[in-house]
Amino acid sequence: MGRINYLPINQIKKTFLDLSKKWRLMLLVILIDLVFLFVFSFTYTLYFQKIMAHAAVIMQQTPLITTALQTQDINAALPYVQELSRAVFEIKKLAILLAISTFVIWIAFQAVNWWNCFKISGRKIKYLDYLKTFTLASAIWIAIISLALYISISMFFGNALAFPNSQPQESILNIGLIIAFGIVGYFALVSYSLSGRIKEVLKKIVTFSFLKSEVLVSYIIIVIALVIINFIIYLLWKTLWAINDILVLAVGAVILLLFFVFGRVYMINVVQEIESKKRKN
Repeated sequence: MGRINYLPINQIKKTFLDLSKKWRLMLLVILIDLVFLFVFSFTYTLYFQKIMAHAAVIMQQTPLITTALQTQDINAALPYVQELSRAVFEIKKLAILLAISTFVIWIAFQAVNWWNCFKISGRKIKYLDYLKTFTLASAIWIAIISLALYISISMFFGNALAFPNSQPQESILNIGLIIAFGIVGYFALVSYSLSGRIKEVLKKIVTFSFLKSEVLVSYIIIVIALVIINFIIYLLWKTLWAINDILVLAVGAVILLLFFVFGRVYMINVVQEIESKKRKN
């Protein structure tokens, strides 16, 4: 493993300088992120409400099936089982549609935003070439996340069916999802910070993620900063919500959106700096 750069101050300074020089482009990125969040939230809510309606059916049918089976009356349990099976099928169908919708929305908004962040960092790349790589990389990450969600949902309902009178192990599932999202998020950030053909990018992901400790340290810095910012926003909310809750939410949203732009440009600067050094050597 290469030399660990615990505090890559130069790239942090460069990122702030890049953002100050191209603040108009930064505002454009924030605006696109706002539209993205609105569209995604609207779409997610539509699917989530339907999924929860079918989930309620499953939770209602589960004790009925258990009661019928305890009386050893299979015929009485059959209608409940059929209703439960239909609900599970609908949830899986909706989950697939949600994954496809999320993928399309993500590509439509985030590909152009990452391309703009490359421009903020002072690096010019062709949009169509980057869009192709971004799309293929995103397909991989969303497929992995979808698989993790599918396994989690299956385990959740499996526990509910096996132990209808006990609480499912939600905390364990949540921790597993957080870890999965953290790992995939790391690889995704690295891949989005690279340019070139998808085969080259995938090879570089392995090299940069595991052999270039500066990249991992930078990701940890971003995660820690994000946690601190969220904690500060939470304190502001707890302290000032009674005075003006809308203002607190607006300020918190602006801070987070600014940080998201910073995080993208910062990771691009770190990764691209390493790649530049490799070319020179």
